[in-house]
Amino acid sequence: MWNNDYNCTLDQGIQMFTAVKFYGVPARMCLFEGENHGLSRNGKPLHRMRRLKEITDWFEKYLTKERKN
Repeated sequence: MWNNDYNCTLDQGIQMFTAVKFYGVPARMCLFEGENHGLSRNGKPLHRMRRLKEITDWFEKYLTKERKN
């Protein structure tokens, strides 16, 4: 099972991602198999590290560029 999140089901996540992309917002969808809404607090360590990498990569790409200008 891909998604054990009962707060936001997989289809809801896909709908949000699709809507964001539809409006031209650069977006990336990351799925963590078997995780739930509490991934940041109690997910598998490798998934938690990957989540943090995705977040910091986003900050570097979209925020540091603006600061340099």
